Amino acid sequence: MPREPSVSERIPSPRPSGTVAISERRMFPRLGVAMDVSLGSESHFFTACATNLSRGGVFVITYRALALGSELSVEFDLPAGRVTARGVVRWERGSGTGASPGYGIRFAGLSHFDERLIESFCVSRLGPGESPQALAG
Repeated sequence: MPREPSVSERIPSPRPSGTVAISERRMFPRLGVAMDVSLGSESHFFTACATNLSRGGVFVITYRALALGSELSVEFDLPAGRVTARGVVRWERGSGTGASPGYGIRFAGLSHFDERLIESFCVSRLGPGESPQALAG
């Protein structure tokens, strides 16, 4: 099993502007996917399409309005089982970007079992000779 990076290894180097690129802020490697995700809040339930997944969260495409910081139930199926978690809406991609609008949802309540389901799914999708770090790109 790959070694978990230490906290100091997770801290990205700032660019000359003093900012850190979004791709370098991720704590967990992500994998491009195309799968349905069921989301629910106190007032509504709906299905969205996930376009990337990691142990830390999921990005879903949807035109529904979700408030940043709102909590959702998040459920989706992987080959080895169903993942059920709580999530928090952390960021938004608007429709004016030229890409489909959607939301980055951070997992806030992920069981150890569900965490391992996601991790093993992501690792199983690696190509020959790729390391888990290849997912971070």
